[in-house]
Amino acid sequence: MESLADDLAAYLVHDGAVVERSEDLAAIDEWITSRPPGLCIVIIDTAGSPPLPTSLLDGLRAAARAHPEQQIRFVVIGRGQRREPRLEDADLVSVDGNALTRRTLLKAVAIASGRSKAPDRESLPGEAKAIITPLSREEARRRGRLILIAEDNEINQKVILQQLALLGQTADIANNGREALEMWQSGAYAILFADLHMPKMDGYELTAAIRAAEAVGAIDVRAIHESPLQSSEYESPLHGSRIPIIAFTANALKGEAEHCLAVGMDDYLSKPVQLVNLKAMLEKWLPVAGAGETAGVGRALPADEKTSQAESDLQLPVAAEDASHPPLQGEGRSLSLPPAGESWREGRKKEEQRERNLPPQEGRDAPVDVNVLKALVGDDEEIIRDFLHDFRLSAEKIAVELRAACAASQAAVAGALAHKLKSSARSVGALALGELCFEMEQAGKAGDSEALAALLPQFEQELASVEGFLEGY
Repeated sequence: MESLADDLAAYLVHDGAVVERSEDLAAIDEWITSRPPGLCIVIIDTAGSPPLPTSLLDGLRAAARAHPEQQIRFVVIGRGQRREPRLEDADLVSVDGNALTRRTLLKAVAIASGRSKAPDRESLPGEAKAIITPLSREEARRRGRLILIAEDNEINQKVILQQLALLGQTADIANNGREALEMWQSGAYAILFADLHMPKMDGYELTAAIRAAEAVGAIDVRAIHESPLQSSEYESPLHGSRIPIIAFTANALKGEAEHCLAVGMDDYLSKPVQLVNLKAMLEKWLPVAGAGETAGVGRALPADEKTSQAESDLQLPVAAEDASHPPLQGEGRSLSLPPAGESWREGRKKEEQRERNLPPQEGRDAPVDVNVLKALVGDDEEIIRDFLHDFRLSAEKIAVELRAACAASQAAVAGALAHKLKSSARSVGALALGELCFEMEQAGKAGDSEALAALLPQFEQELASVEGFLEGY
């Protein structure tokens, strides 16, 4: 996937590597023979593709061994949830892409280059001791438990994937509504979580198209822009069954929940999504496949049966009844959950007194309140650092485009960019920056270029504070 390749290249360049990219595996053989002498690492990403044929990998390794002066080593990124790279052979390191972080990628490269030792397999915290192990994609689909996420924001994608992994779930990502609609046609998915505001097709249009297709048993993806309700000769993969659709939105506006239900959505989650609320939503809506049923088409259960059977089958952690509950254990780390039914703001108020005793750089007065992110994805420091690093890169890129849009008086474009940054800023705990982005978003929607120009210096100042904090974290 191009966006993943961009991220991998950015991580490696940031760490001082010289990176070349190729989208053609066959061309790697020729590239190997043309390399000058010296150490070189070939990274092959197959996480979003069918498994790399053993014969092809063996051929590439044979070509590398024919030129020992070049010291070619391989890192293969595949499917899976294990968080540590594995040394498979003297010239081959494997790493799982479903739980890949910047630290893990760099560690895999260091192991392949001989600059770091592979961890002792018996001591890996996430393999023998994990209480919650996400299903593989193939197993999740077979059981009718595969989840589809329609979300265009890369930081929010990573947050929701991490949360689902903590809950033992597996999901695919669609970068916009149109892509989600095409993926839904496969019939592989048991539930859909959809952001309301996406490019090409938003969550409302996506829901309307799916519900119309379910009603008539057919859909033509190519005709969606002309008429989301139009049917054609394409047969619906679910043949009239109804997939649960849950809305994601960062705008908790009055009447929006009602609008979601009116267009055919089943429920609603405000971003940033709290793990306990996501867990409850899965328990409520994720179908439970019966024996002999096809993947992606669960059977309807009464409310009491659905809850009890989902608890047993999913092995989800039970939300505590009060603030003294034990932490959620998984993958060698702990995660404290707020009490069931507690909102993000309520949880933050309860933590405020405790945070007054924290060092200034970790409390709510800091440009980034890291506790917000920890409440979403757990308190594993390496994961937190990876999220914050990714956010910084994303924020810098959006800021460049936002400045250009403001300078050109493109209010609508600036508003859309501010909306995108607002959501991810709130997720990582850059709350003041998120509020400024919200004000710029509203000004952009109103076409008020003067208000945008007035807000831009405040935005720049807060962004600089955030970047300064992240540099030292």
